[in-house]
Amino acid sequence: MRAALRIKELHRNLRLLQLDGAAFALMVGVTEAYFVAFALAAGLSQVDAALVGTVPVLFGALLHGATPWGVRWLGSLRAWVTLNAGIQAISLGVLTACAWSGSIHPAVLYGLVTLYWGAGFATAPPWQAWVPTLVPRMISTHFFTSRNRTVQVFLGIGLCGGLILQWG
Repeated sequence: MRAALRIKELHRNLRLLQLDGAAFALMVGVTEAYFVAFALAAGLSQVDAALVGTVPVLFGALLHGATPWGVRWLGSLRAWVTLNAGIQAISLGVLTACAWSGSIHPAVLYGLVTLYWGAGFATAPPWQAWVPTLVPRMISTHFFTSRNRTVQVFLGIGLCGGLILQWG
């Protein structure tokens, strides 16, 4: 009975990790490649738009330096990953609301994109340490190969979807 519950939990975790990869790839495809295009569409100058593609990444990388402290503070890799995934989602939600409103101040755009990158960078190392503990070694190569295929397919879908959104 106990083994059956563990197997059921494993299957659930593997399914959710596949969905996580697909959702992540869609997010990357629809957003990251188009931050600069969004800045131009929002009326920012070419220089400001180009800086949206670089400055937030730099500040996001600096925010990434808080990861070891944050994991210790929360006491859990899972909690840190969840917190930063939430911050990333909120930053994209606010950015989407700004897009629908038709205007965004450059400082707000820089701030939201910096939060997006910082949370994304802060999520990656703890995720990479935590998730392999959920997948048994015996199936990890097969599982992560399959997951990476899913990620690549959904990244392509996301890039195409972002392009369609840009045209619209």
